[in-house]
Amino acid sequence: DLIHDPRGEGVVARAYFWDAARQALAGVVSFGPRAESHRGLCHGGAMTSLMDDVCGHACFLAGNAPWCGATVQVNCKLTKPVRVGDVLRVDGRVARREESKSGSGRAKLFVSARLVGEDGSVVGMGTFSANQLGLFPSLFALLGKLLGT
Repeated sequence: DLIHDPRGEGVVARAYFWDAARQALAGVVSFGPRAESHRGLCHGGAMTSLMDDVCGHACFLAGNAPWCGATVQVNCKLTKPVRVGDVLRVDGRVARREESKSGSGRAKLFVSARLVGEDGSVVGMGTFSANQLGLFPSLFALLGKLLGT
Protein backbone atom coordinates (compact mmCIF):
# COMPACT_ATOMS: atom_id res chain seq x y z
CA ASP A 1 0.00 0.00 0.00
CA LEU A 2 1.71 3.20 -1.18
CA ILE A 3 0.07 5.47 1.40
CA HIS A 4 0.21 3.32 4.52
CA ASP A 5 3.67 1.79 4.17
CA PRO A 6 4.43 0.23 7.57
CA ARG A 7 8.16 0.14 6.77
CA GLY A 8 8.22 3.91 6.24
CA GLU A 9 9.69 3.59 2.76
CA GLY A 10 6.81 5.10 0.76
CA VAL A 11 4.20 7.57 1.89
CA VAL A 12 3.48 7.20 5.59
CA ALA A 13 0.18 8.48 6.99
CA ARG A 14 1.20 8.39 10.64
CA ALA A 15 -2.20 9.39 12.05
CA TYR A 16 -5.52 10.87 10.93
CA PHE A 17 -7.77 12.98 13.17
CA TRP A 18 -11.49 13.39 12.35
CA ASP A 19 -13.50 16.53 13.21
CA ALA A 20 -17.13 15.52 12.65
CA ALA A 21 -18.51 19.04 13.19
CA ARG A 22 -16.36 20.41 10.35
CA GLN A 23 -16.49 17.21 8.26
CA ALA A 24 -12.69 17.50 8.15
CA LEU A 25 -9.80 15.08 8.49
CA ALA A 26 -6.24 16.10 9.33
CA GLY A 27 -3.18 13.90 9.28
CA VAL A 28 0.52 13.79 10.00
CA VAL A 29 2.45 12.35 7.06
CA SER A 30 5.96 11.82 5.76
CA PHE A 31 7.55 10.60 2.55
CA GLY A 32 10.14 7.84 2.40
CA PRO A 33 12.62 6.88 -0.36
CA ARG A 34 10.02 4.87 -2.36
CA ALA A 35 8.12 8.17 -2.86
CA GLU A 36 11.17 9.83 -4.44
CA SER A 37 11.09 11.16 -7.97
CA HIS A 38 14.71 12.33 -8.29
CA ARG A 39 17.35 14.28 -6.38
CA GLY A 40 15.70 13.67 -3.02
CA LEU A 41 12.35 15.19 -4.01
CA CYS A 42 8.95 13.55 -3.65
CA HIS A 43 7.12 12.40 -6.75
CA GLY A 44 4.08 14.54 -7.54
CA GLY A 45 2.00 11.40 -7.97
CA ALA A 46 2.81 10.33 -4.41
CA MET A 47 1.71 13.74 -3.12
CA THR A 48 -1.51 13.55 -5.16
CA SER A 49 -2.17 9.97 -4.01
CA LEU A 50 -1.81 11.08 -0.40
CA MET A 51 -4.38 13.86 -0.86
CA ASP A 52 -6.71 11.38 -2.59
CA ASP A 53 -6.31 9.00 0.36
CA VAL A 54 -7.24 11.61 2.96
CA CYS A 55 -10.23 12.62 0.85
CA GLY A 56 -11.36 9.00 0.60
CA HIS A 57 -11.13 8.59 4.36
CA ALA A 58 -13.07 11.85 4.84
CA CYS A 59 -15.83 10.50 2.57
CA PHE A 60 -15.92 7.27 4.57
CA LEU A 61 -16.17 9.11 7.90
CA ALA A 62 -18.73 11.66 6.65
CA GLY A 63 -21.06 8.95 5.39
CA ASN A 64 -24.07 7.58 7.18
CA ALA A 65 -23.36 3.98 6.16
CA PRO A 66 -20.36 1.84 5.19
CA TRP A 67 -18.53 3.50 2.31
CA CYS A 68 -18.52 1.92 -1.09
CA GLY A 69 -17.28 4.44 -3.58
CA ALA A 70 -14.50 5.67 -5.78
CA THR A 71 -12.76 8.88 -6.73
CA VAL A 72 -14.02 10.01 -10.12
CA GLN A 73 -12.22 13.33 -10.56
CA VAL A 74 -8.96 14.81 -9.28
CA ASN A 75 -7.65 18.32 -9.78
CA CYS A 76 -4.37 19.09 -7.98
CA LYS A 77 -1.88 21.90 -7.92
CA LEU A 78 1.56 21.30 -6.41
CA THR A 79 3.14 24.60 -5.40
CA LYS A 80 6.47 23.72 -3.77
CA PRO A 81 8.86 20.77 -3.87
CA VAL A 82 8.82 18.40 -0.90
CA ARG A 83 11.97 16.61 0.21
CA VAL A 84 11.97 12.93 1.09
CA GLY A 85 11.88 12.75 4.90
CA ASP A 86 9.83 15.93 5.36
CA VAL A 87 6.95 15.71 7.84
CA LEU A 88 3.80 17.48 6.69
CA ARG A 89 0.15 17.95 7.55
CA VAL A 90 -2.57 16.83 5.15
CA ASP A 91 -6.11 18.17 5.46
CA GLY A 92 -9.24 16.96 3.71
CA ARG A 93 -12.74 18.40 4.09
CA VAL A 94 -16.07 17.36 2.64
CA ALA A 95 -17.28 20.57 1.04
CA ARG A 96 -20.53 19.34 -0.46
CA ARG A 97 -22.68 16.25 -0.81
CA GLU A 98 -25.26 15.72 -3.57
CA GLU A 99 -27.74 12.95 -2.87
CA SER A 100 -29.10 10.91 -5.76
CA LYS A 101 -32.69 11.79 -6.63
CA SER A 102 -33.44 8.10 -7.23
CA GLY A 103 -33.40 7.20 -3.53
CA SER A 104 -30.77 4.53 -4.23
CA GLY A 105 -28.42 5.68 -1.47
CA ARG A 106 -25.98 6.94 -4.08
CA ALA A 107 -24.36 10.32 -3.62
CA LYS A 108 -21.58 12.45 -5.04
CA LEU A 109 -19.18 14.00 -2.54
CA PHE A 110 -16.92 16.96 -3.22
CA VAL A 111 -13.80 17.15 -1.08
CA SER A 112 -10.95 19.65 -0.85
CA ALA A 113 -7.43 18.81 0.30
CA ARG A 114 -4.26 20.63 1.28
CA LEU A 115 -0.74 19.48 1.97
CA VAL A 116 1.04 21.83 4.38
CA GLY A 117 4.75 22.01 5.20
CA GLU A 118 6.28 22.36 8.67
CA ASP A 119 6.63 26.11 8.09
CA GLY A 120 2.88 26.42 7.42
CA SER A 121 3.23 26.93 3.69
CA VAL A 122 0.82 25.12 1.37
CA VAL A 123 2.83 22.77 -0.86
CA GLY A 124 -0.15 21.21 -2.61
CA MET A 125 -3.91 21.52 -2.89
CA GLY A 126 -6.66 19.79 -4.72
CA THR A 127 -10.32 19.16 -5.24
CA PHE A 128 -11.68 15.66 -5.51
CA SER A 129 -15.09 14.21 -6.25
CA ALA A 130 -16.19 10.71 -5.38
CA ASN A 131 -19.26 8.68 -6.16
CA GLN A 132 -20.85 6.73 -3.35
CA LEU A 133 -22.12 3.68 -5.16
CA GLY A 134 -24.93 2.79 -2.78
CA LEU A 135 -24.27 -0.97 -2.85
CA PHE A 136 -23.20 -1.44 0.75
CA PRO A 137 -25.65 1.06 2.27
CA SER A 138 -28.51 -0.81 0.56
CA LEU A 139 -27.11 -4.18 1.61
CA PHE A 140 -26.69 -3.12 5.23
CA ALA A 141 -30.19 -1.61 5.32
CA LEU A 142 -31.59 -4.92 4.05
CA LEU A 143 -29.58 -6.90 6.62
CA GLY A 144 -30.84 -4.56 9.35
CA LYS A 145 -34.43 -5.25 8.33
CA LEU A 146 -33.85 -8.98 8.23
CA LEU A 147 -32.21 -8.99 11.65
CA GLY A 148 -34.77 -6.60 13.13
CA THR A 149 -32.21 -3.97 14.11
